[in-house]
Amino acid sequence: MSWQPERIRAVCETLGLGWIASQCDVLAQTAAKAESSYTDCLEQCLRAEQQARQQRSRTVLVKMARLPLAQAAG
Repeated sequence: MSWQPERIRAVCETLGLGWIASQCDVLAQTAAKAESSYTDCLEQCLRAEQQARQQRSRTVLVKMARLPLAQAAG
């Protein structure tokens, strides 16, 4: 059994790359199926992390905005 996935998760968590840490197995399998190069795989992982962070940021900003709920027309 390889300890590499656990080491990768630990490094990602240390670097604050939570999404990559939680999805590294899926990302590795997807890259292997697509026969991606290491650099392509790395780029895809980093882009996915970036998208996850942007989504979390949007979610937080919407919550902070405290927009009024739309009222149903009656």
